[in-house]
Amino acid sequence: MDYNAVESRKKMEIANSFLADKAAFYVKLWQASGFSGQDDYLRSLGRRSRFLDYMGHGEVGISIRNFIWGGSLKNHQLDIKTPVFRDANKDSYQIEFRQQLPDMNFALYLQYWYGYGETLLHFDQFGRRGFAGLSFSY
Repeated sequence: MDYNAVESRKKMEIANSFLADKAAFYVKLWQASGFSGQDDYLRSLGRRSRFLDYMGHGEVGISIRNFIWGGSLKNHQLDIKTPVFRDANKDSYQIEFRQQLPDMNFALYLQYWYGYGETLLHFDQFGRRGFAGLSFSY
């Protein structure tokens, strides 16, 4: 029997909130319609940019699970996402990392945001923010 095949199967049988698949790539696309005044705020500030220049017309992301094997570093997930089809000068990225705590229903949660559009209230302001906390998993 091939030992590596058995070990790989064991690594894929993770019994908690983290799914057994190792990676996911996704693309979300949208088109805003029915909001004729969506750019009024920017025009009132004297800017020629549009709301969707900051928020984009979609999002691309990748999620990788359990890419570091062994010891207490198993059961983790890394997510990276960025808006697409927006003004090239208004970049933004979000990076999240979750590490399941051993024998608990909690995970350590870290997030870093860089760029525009983090919140709708401050979509036109550049920012860098880091967050840390615990997330509950069931």
